[in-house]
This record gives sequence, C-alpha cells and structure tokens, in this order.
Amino acid sequence: MTHIVEKGATVADLLLDHIPNKHLSVSKIWKETLFRTLKGEHLQEKNGTPVLKNYLVIINGKSAKLKDCLKEGDEITIMPPFGGG
Repeated sequence: MTHIVEKGATVADLLLDHIPNKHLSVSKIWKETLFRTLKGEHLQEKNGTPVLKNYLVIINGKSAKLKDCLKEGDEITIMPPFGGG
C-alpha cells in the first residue's frame, strides 16, 4: 500500500494522522491498537512524542523512532509484538 505524506512528516504523523484519515472506518481501532492511551487520550513522552505500544516500526529495514522524518521512497513496516523461545 502506498501513502503520500507531506514533506517533513514524521513516523508519528503517518501513524496518528495520515493513515487514520485515509481509513476512517478503522481509525479509532488503529490508534488504540498502536498507541498507549489513558482515559481515551494518547500518552506522550516529555518531548511530546506519542507512546507506541510494543510495536516495532521499521524504515527501509532499520528500526525507526516516531520522531524520525520520512523521505520519498521510504518503505515502512509495522511489526506487532511477537514472542518465541
């Protein structure tokens, strides 16, 4: 699936705004699944970055942070929590 975001958009912008706005029917579930909330509000780090649940975000094969800026051609993968052993 390809999404086009504004220049300077971060991973957080993609996950919290862009994707939910393009897929309104699952917007609420999407946000509640990926991000930590308290009483319906997204929890944030001291720097204002939202707190991701135990999901791993990968950009072009490397671990990414929510504050990382996206560039043209980036491939983003969201991996759910997994276990093993």
